[in-house]
Amino acid sequence: MEGSIRMEREILEELYALRTRVAELEQEKQKWQKQQEQQQEQILQEHEHRSQLHEEFAQLDGRIEDDQSLALDVVFNTIADGLAVYGRKGQIVRTNQAWKQMVGTHMQPDFEQQSVEERGQSVRLRDEQGQPLARELWPVRRFLSGEVIASGDLADITFLTLDGRHIQIDISGAPVRDNTGNIVGAVAVFHDVTLRKQIAQRTEDILDMFLEMAEVLVQGIGQHGNEEFTPSSQVHQLLCSLMKLGQRITLCDCIGITLVNRDTTALNPIAVVGMAPQEMQQWQCELAHQPLSSYFLSAQLAQLQSGKVVIIDPLQARSGYLLVPMLLGSDLIGVMSLDYGAQTKYFSSEKLSLSTAVARLITLILERERMLQERSDARSNELALLESNRRMDEFLGIASHELRTPLTTINGNIQLAKRCVKSLLTDLSAEIASAQLDKLALTEELLKRAERQVRIQNRLVGDLLDVSRIQVHRLELNMQDCDLGTIVMNAIEDQRTAAAERVIRLRDLPVTGVFPPLPIYADSDRIGQVLINLLTNALKYSAADRPVEVSVHFDSERAVVKVRDEGPGLPAAELERLWERFYRVPGITVQSGSGVGLGLGLHICRTIIERHNGTVGVDSTVGSGSTFWFELPLAISVFEVEASEVEA
Repeated sequence: MEGSIRMEREILEELYALRTRVAELEQEKQKWQKQQEQQQEQILQEHEHRSQLHEEFAQLDGRIEDDQSLALDVVFNTIADGLAVYGRKGQIVRTNQAWKQMVGTHMQPDFEQQSVEERGQSVRLRDEQGQPLARELWPVRRFLSGEVIASGDLADITFLTLDGRHIQIDISGAPVRDNTGNIVGAVAVFHDVTLRKQIAQRTEDILDMFLEMAEVLVQGIGQHGNEEFTPSSQVHQLLCSLMKLGQRITLCDCIGITLVNRDTTALNPIAVVGMAPQEMQQWQCELAHQPLSSYFLSAQLAQLQSGKVVIIDPLQARSGYLLVPMLLGSDLIGVMSLDYGAQTKYFSSEKLSLSTAVARLITLILERERMLQERSDARSNELALLESNRRMDEFLGIASHELRTPLTTINGNIQLAKRCVKSLLTDLSAEIASAQLDKLALTEELLKRAERQVRIQNRLVGDLLDVSRIQVHRLELNMQDCDLGTIVMNAIEDQRTAAAERVIRLRDLPVTGVFPPLPIYADSDRIGQVLINLLTNALKYSAADRPVEVSVHFDSERAVVKVRDEGPGLPAAELERLWERFYRVPGITVQSGSGVGLGLGLHICRTIIERHNGTVGVDSTVGSGSTFWFELPLAISVFEVEASEVEA
C-alpha cells in the first residue's frame, strides 16, 4: 500500500514536471514564431527598401548620363582650340564653337554637311611655302588612313576661312577605332598659330633691326674728319638711317630727335623722319634754341630727367605721341619724339620698352660719334704738339751748340784777362798809384763776376743740350766703376768753392772722416751733375744765412743721397710736377744767388738717375724746407767690401 502510494506520487511529480516542460516549450515556440514573424517582416521591409533604392538608382543613372553629356558638351565647346569629329568617310560628325569661329561657318551654314573634297576646295589648304597642299596630304585623309599626328609634327598649314581671312594652323589628331580595331572615324585638334607666327616674325624683324643699330654702334661711320654735327653731315645721314630703323621697330608715323645743349640747355632739333618738308621746317623753327624748361611742362621735364617716357594723349594734343628721354648717365642729352597719329589711344608696355631701347641705342651711337670726333681732334692736336715739340727740341739743340762756341771764347778771354790783371797787381803794385791799384782790383772783381755769369750761362746751355739729347734718346753715359762717397765729397767741395759765403754741412759722416767704400757702376760726372744741381737749387731757394745739409744713407744693396734746405717748402700738389720739363713752381722766389733758370735741372736729374736704375724724390712741408734725394743701387754689397778689406 505504501509502495503504491509512493509510485503514484512519483508519477504525479513526473506528470507535473512534464506539464512544466510542455509549458516552457510552448513559450519557446511562441517566442520563435514571433521572431520568425519579425524577421519575415524585416525581410519584406528590406526588399521594399531595395526596390525603392533600385528605382532611385535607375533615376540617378539617367540623370548622371544627362549631366555627363551636358558636361561633355560644355567642355567640348569651351576648349579654346578647334575640335572636329569625323565619320568613316570624312564627314563632319561634330565640331565645337572654336572650330566654327575659326573657319567662319556663319558665312556658309551648310559647310559642315559638305564632303571632304568640297570642304578642301573651299578653304584652299596650302603648305608653309604657300603652295597648294596635295589631297593625299590633307590632315583628315591622313587620320582616316590610320596616321596619328601630334602637335608640331606637321608643318603649319595655311587656309582661307569662309569669311575671307588667311590663317595658319597647327593640326594634330588620330583615328577612332571600334572594339575590333577597325577605323570608324577620326578626331582632329586645330590650333590657330597666326598670331604666334606674326609675333615671331615681328620679334625677328625687331631683333634684326636692333642688330643693325648695334652694328653701327660697334663700327661707327668709318670716317671722322673735322666735320661738325650739322644737318648735312655724314653723322646726320647715319642718324636718319637709324631713325628709319627706329620707326619700323616702334611702328610710329613720325620720329624726331632733339638734342639738349649741355651748357645752355637750349634745344637743337637735328633730325626727323616721316614728316613732310614744310612740317619739318615748322617743327625745327618751333624748337630751335628754345630753353628746355620753357618748352616742356615741369612735370614732363621731371619725368624725362628721371628716365621715364612721357605719354601725350590724343585728347591733349592733335595726335598721340611719346616723348622718350635720351639719357647719358644721369644727364638728359636729348628727347626722341614718336608720333602715332590721332587714332592711337593706348600705348602698351611693349611699345614703351621698344621706344626706350631705340632711344638708348641712338644715344649710345651719338655719344660714340662725339667721342670719336673728340679723339680725332685730340689726336690731331697731339700730332701738332709732337711736331711743335720736335721742332722746339731741334731748335734747342742747334741754339745750344751755337751758344756754346761764343761762351767758350768769352770764358777763355775772361780767364786770360784775369791772369793779366793779377800779374799787374803782383808785379807792378809798388810802381802803380793807389788809385790805379783800386781800379785794377775792381777790374779783377768784375772779371770774376763775369766768369760766374759765363759759368751760369754755360750751365744753362748744358741743360738745353742735355734735354734735347734726352728727347731724342741720345743722352750718353760713360759707365764705369766708381765710388759714390768720393763723388759726394767732390761735389760738396766744388759748391763750397763756388759759394764760399754759404754753409754746406755733411751730416752723419763716420768718425774716420771718410765714407766706407760705396761702389756704384755709373757715369761719375753725371751723378756729380745731379748732386751739384740739387745743391745749387738748395742754395738758391734758401736764405743766405741758412745752411744746406747733405747726408748719405746706405744698406747692403742701395745708397740714398739727401740734400736738405731751410727754404719756404713746397705745396703737396706741386711735388709731382717738379720733375716736368720747363716747370717752375709758381710763388717760389729765389732767395740768394742768381735767379736765372729754365726749369730743366730737375727733369735732367730724374732722367740721369732713372738711367742708372735709381729713383728720385722730394719730401717737403710748406714753411719747413725741402729734402731732395736720389737712390742708387750699389755695385756689390758694402758689407762684402768691408769684409774683404778686413781680410786684407
